[in-house]
Amino acid sequence: MSQITIQCRLVASESTRQQLWQLMAEKNTPLINELLSQIGKHPEFETWRQKGKHPTTTYNLRTYKS
Repeated sequence: MSQITIQCRLVASESTRQQLWQLMAEKNTPLINELLSQIGKHPEFETWRQKGKHPTTTYNLRTYKS
């Protein structure tokens, strides 16, 4: 699995930075982890990986849950 690192500089008040951190670290992390897990289980994942891209269509990832 590949990783992407995003680095940015945020100029905002401390309360705004705390709220953003909470969204990133606490609320969305489980969602992102679940999406990454489910995408890896898709029957066409290896084809996508070899091509270096995925289709732009929408998939119901729950179908591929083990």
